[in-house]
Amino acid sequence: MASQSQPVRPTYRVRPQVSAWLTLLTFFFLFCILVAGAGATGWFYYRNATQPLPPALVSVSAPSGVSIQQSDSSPLIIPQTPCVDTKKVCVRLSEGMRVVANAEAGYGPVASLVLPDQSQIDLWAHPTGADLKLEQYHASRWTNRDQEIQLHQTTGYARYDIRDGQRYANVHYTVTITNNVKVELAVPGSYSINVPNMDDQSTSVVTTTGTYIGPPPLVEVSVRSGSATIHSGAQQRIVEQNTKRQVTTAGMITEQMAPTWQLVADGQFNQYAQQKFYSPGQSNTWQRFWGLGAPDLTVAERNAVFNVVKSCSPETPILCENNQVNIAQFRRDGGQTRPFFIGIFQPLDVDVSEYKSLQLSAWVRVVYQSLPSVGDGTECPLLIHLEYKKTGPSDFDVQYICIYSSKDGNIVSQPEKHGDIYYKPVPFYEWYHLNLELRDIPALKDIRYLQTIRIEARGHDYVSEVTDVGLVGRQ
Repeated sequence: MASQSQPVRPTYRVRPQVSAWLTLLTFFFLFCILVAGAGATGWFYYRNATQPLPPALVSVSAPSGVSIQQSDSSPLIIPQTPCVDTKKVCVRLSEGMRVVANAEAGYGPVASLVLPDQSQIDLWAHPTGADLKLEQYHASRWTNRDQEIQLHQTTGYARYDIRDGQRYANVHYTVTITNNVKVELAVPGSYSINVPNMDDQSTSVVTTTGTYIGPPPLVEVSVRSGSATIHSGAQQRIVEQNTKRQVTTAGMITEQMAPTWQLVADGQFNQYAQQKFYSPGQSNTWQRFWGLGAPDLTVAERNAVFNVVKSCSPETPILCENNQVNIAQFRRDGGQTRPFFIGIFQPLDVDVSEYKSLQLSAWVRVVYQSLPSVGDGTECPLLIHLEYKKTGPSDFDVQYICIYSSKDGNIVSQPEKHGDIYYKPVPFYEWYHLNLELRDIPALKDIRYLQTIRIEARGHDYVSEVTDVGLVGRQ
């Protein structure tokens, strides 16, 4: 059979003119892409290029207790250069540098950082010390677009006052506590961030219901003005003005609460009653003490007793079977003729320089006092001592407030000062709600540190009671 021939397929050839145009267009598009990419890259670099800002100025009021570290591998150095026109010591703090304050440096702000934008960060040393690092401090190189401030606060209490009227459109203040916990601070605003010493497992912690003894929170953020955002893992919560939040050691962010601090633990004597501790040093909160008001008192004359009893609440003093509370009671009887005192005390160990208000409150009652008058501190059925230091660790002073019964009904709103004691008369045998603003007492107006609170009864015969003791600080 004869083979069949295949049809011949026509061959298409691109004309030289078309090939040239295609090549030209291809290179033109590539050129446009390169030009656009270079322009976009240049614009991005122009918009986002940053440069370090000028150093912050650190003024130190306690030079021996504050050190500066240039980098993570550098030694700590105590600054030596005097500030201009002040008695403080100054040093310049650049990106990557760190400020470390010892707990013994003193009370109140021991170091202040003033940034070029005039924002200020104050560090408190007591009781944990303070550790703050300026990790990043950049701003846009050629524009007024961005300013980035990142700090790392490891320990201690710091106050952040971020200035309004910033030069840059977008200003970001971020404070890192741990890898999982960060705080963003809005501009402008005034904030406090406290990072307690996690090794101290006996710190009193403020909650929405009061104070308990236990591990401190990981961090506490309070806002005077502005707003802060706390990031803890996947959680994110806003802290609004005039509120505070805590982050627990488990990483949980608490609900917002009032920016107040209860400085007295166990003011209702619940833990004291449960522990049944009556010797000094054995209680986690209140501890007993006694003292002689006259020399050579016999054993029979040393018969004052302190106890915590269940009784009606001061607010419902009758018909209270289901509403009984713990009452701290001081008692001495027997027709005594020489004074003896019995009392309780609690270490406070708190820097109060940030608190513009210190409100002392308690329900008090004088059931019996054998002498109708009181005087010179040896006769007082209920005496409150506040041991304090005005400015530094070497200071020490005591403020006395004497509560006594006024049988003539002469009740004054504010205690009256006689000598070094303030006297506050209360109705005889009736519960009275004591509520004193300590900052209104001249001696306590500017104190920075409260060391101890003592409550005692002293004199001849007496029966006096107190409950719901509080000492609230407000910034």
